[in-house]
Amino acid sequence: MPEFGEEFKEVRKLKEQEKEITRRDFLKATAGSALALSWNVALEGEVKGETTAKVVLIRRQDVLSEKGQIKPEVVQEMLDEALGTLYGEKKF
Repeated sequence: MPEFGEEFKEVRKLKEQEKEITRRDFLKATAGSALALSWNVALEGEVKGETTAKVVLIRRQDVLSEKGQIKPEVVQEMLDEALGTLYGEKKF
């Protein structure tokens, strides 16, 4: 049976171990701090975005077969046309 002094030493040792920081704790704290700092910088800094947006809408009735299946070659032509319109180029 341990003496009173030995039990006290064990309790004290356990409390000291609780204060010890693990690698996992360290990584959590640094990742959280970095994330919080990046949010703070983003909020303080002036954020500028695009003032206008360009939307291209391409519609074709022949994109579906009679069975209702998508025709990949027609979709490719639609994408080419959309990108050409968006970027001002004839062929893509």
